[in-house]
Amino acid sequence: YDLSTWAGQLFAGHQLVNDVPLRSGDRVYVRSIPKWNERQQIVIKGEVVYPGRYPLVPNQTRLTDVIAAAGGFTDKASLDDAVVFRTSEMKEVDKEYDRLSKLPPSEMSTNELQYYRTKSREVKGILSVSFLDIFEKGRLENNPVLKDGDSIYVPEKNLYINITGSVRTPGRIVYMPGRTYLDYIALAGGYGFRADRSATLIIKVKGDQFPAASENYELEPGDNILVLDEPETRFIDVFTEALTITAQLVTIVGVVLTIVRLQ
Repeated sequence: YDLSTWAGQLFAGHQLVNDVPLRSGDRVYVRSIPKWNERQQIVIKGEVVYPGRYPLVPNQTRLTDVIAAAGGFTDKASLDDAVVFRTSEMKEVDKEYDRLSKLPPSEMSTNELQYYRTKSREVKGILSVSFLDIFEKGRLENNPVLKDGDSIYVPEKNLYINITGSVRTPGRIVYMPGRTYLDYIALAGGYGFRADRSATLIIKVKGDQFPAASENYELEPGDNILVLDEPETRFIDVFTEALTITAQLVTIVGVVLTIVRLQ
């Protein structure tokens, strides 16, 4: 049967031409489109109705087009944490970072140390895109044109705040709207013995960091509260903890890239 007339109607609930009733033992073969692999594609995974690979038109297909083709978001989707990966940019080499990675921190200048720490928390290839602005507020100024090999990942809503560092009981606490970082630290048993109470960081899911005492952020599900130790041991603790938190996002990148290679 030629089912080309089904295009655009398959999930619309209409009566389809040549929609033959099947019987036990019947077999259905769906042939692949000739030269399908030569077409430019993107992959979308996570909380969309129809995750998978989708073709794109060079210099034309935008993020909103692909989300629409994938049936939109599920009720579990966390738009605030959704990301677009540009795999072609992940291969770019930072020679200065590579050079510094071979030096102990004691041999770096202040600027070199700051650069190295900043780059260590950076995940290459993530486009600066706000899914909330585009899909909830209708702001399409930054609705990117997608490229061959791009990947979209829409995670499930995270209902927890993660607390790490110098607190008595590190771990995850259920997110409660309106609570401050001090409330969550109290729920984690309070500050640890070596905690520096004036040096607590809020690390957002995408890697942005804010001093907890500032007013430039709002605690959201999935955020990390990092309580630092006293200054003499701070560098290694901050470096290790921040890398651990960033590694969560790096893991997501790895999962998406693995999916891309397997499909």
